[in-house]
Amino acid sequence: MTDDPPIPSLQVDSRLLPPELGYESWRQMVAPIFDVTPVAPEAAFRCRLSAFHLDELVIGATEFDATRFSRSRRRIRADGLDHVMIQIYTSGGYVGELDRQTVEVQGQVACLDLTREIETTSTASSNITMIVPRDMLPSRALPHGPMANDDAGAVVGGLFADHLVSLMRRLPSMRASSSRYVVDATLALLRASLAPTADALEAAAEPVHDSLLLRARRLIEAELVAGDPNAERLAATLRISRSTLYRLFEPFGGVAAYVMERRLVRARAALRDAGDVRRIGDIATACGFTDASHFSRAFRRRFGVTPVEARREGIVDLAAVPVERADLGTWIHTLI
Repeated sequence: MTDDPPIPSLQVDSRLLPPELGYESWRQMVAPIFDVTPVAPEAAFRCRLSAFHLDELVIGATEFDATRFSRSRRRIRADGLDHVMIQIYTSGGYVGELDRQTVEVQGQVACLDLTREIETTSTASSNITMIVPRDMLPSRALPHGPMANDDAGAVVGGLFADHLVSLMRRLPSMRASSSRYVVDATLALLRASLAPTADALEAAAEPVHDSLLLRARRLIEAELVAGDPNAERLAATLRISRSTLYRLFEPFGGVAAYVMERRLVRARAALRDAGDVRRIGDIATACGFTDASHFSRAFRRRFGVTPVEARREGIVDLAAVPVERADLGTWIHTLI
């Protein structure tokens, strides 16, 4: 039916490319999240991705040859991702360090906090990966590595892994009208799978209510397009005091800092989109910056490159190989 389109999807298969472009297609696939290098750079690299965008989630199945994955502190500061990655390796696995703690993952469900360091080496593997905005989950403090191994956690985690495998089989034929139900069911099972940790218990003691924070973030996102977010109007719309609003955004450095971050992230996404032909000044204005010099300084301080360099990077990345890489990065950066 034309009024119920399929769920947005992205398919990449290195077998459809010249052999010498296999690794480059893989690098561009995962570039929105990881820096990667092949374990065997002299060999032809094989990879395949099937990804789907379901409202607040991005979920995909990948197959790939042995790879070194990295998210350094510098990379974390540069890309600004505040997301959680849930993975189940259906074959293969990896060893390495997560926040400098040794880890081995093979078959079990793992939770990766994309604001924390990652340095791993995989064998040739296949996995199912789900990317979730942090504020869709019960706490900002989450496991970084394999999820709970106690009896209850193993049972619920196993059910969640089975759910992901089943979901990936059904997504290619699923219609957009099903997205809301699928997201709600998937997040409910994921929340049940996340056993409390010491960090999570500590974070839960803070006066930050997740659902209210999520409403506030979505309101800011709408205001970035339609107006100029400010604390007084946000508090009035949410029917909370300004002091409560300020407490909500303490983990982000305050309301103003969060709004600035979202403006910069939007500007960076537009600059790296080769299909966006607006002038840099027009993009800055559309993202709420009234002074070009202030925009340039803030952008370079946040991402380590100038707006001109960011635009050049996007053009180079997109032109390197005929892979629809930009869509996946845009999906991830616009999850809220």
